[in-house]
Amino acid sequence: ELGINTVRVYNPITEKEVLDALAAAGIKVIMGFPNFDDCSPQRPDIASGTYRAHIEHYKDHPAILFWELGSEYNYNPEWFNGDINNWYEALEETAQAIHEIDPNHPVSTAHGYLPTADVLAKCPSVDVWGMNIYSWDDPSFVFDEWQRLSDKPMYISETGADAWDNTTGQVDEEAQAEAVINIWVAID
Repeated sequence: ELGINTVRVYNPITEKEVLDALAAAGIKVIMGFPNFDDCSPQRPDIASGTYRAHIEHYKDHPAILFWELGSEYNYNPEWFNGDINNWYEALEETAQAIHEIDPNHPVSTAHGYLPTADVLAKCPSVDVWGMNIYSWDDPSFVFDEWQRLSDKPMYISETGADAWDNTTGQVDEEAQAEAVINIWVAID
């Protein structure tokens, strides 16, 4: 009823029945892998290398749109021994490995805001860049900025507006709803 055609998951779906149901409904999956999965039960992740078997198993499933690595990891260097370059190195190595396993689906990452030219150069095997953009009610500026940085495809992986009004110190769901509508109109 929502009219969606794609879902993005932060941890990989491991149940074939779920992927089958999504495919039957005409819904594609951006299959995300965390660097380290601390969920219970554990799901495939990058650090352990368990993503490899998962991709091998599901690479031909009709629900798969592309594989995605991490979400806003650039904001968390502490997860990578205090050096965010460790993440970019892991991202590039993992993207290369995924291309060897599955040359038919793109590899993405969801970056917090726009990556720099330096970051793009470190990760040439990332085919699609997702960007988590939270800029109140108009994230459309990202399209022009991205065109100046790269000719690769991009998508807005997350966006939205907070219901909390800092000026009044209260929740304002009406302003939030208006902001979300403005976001949809701006990126349509």
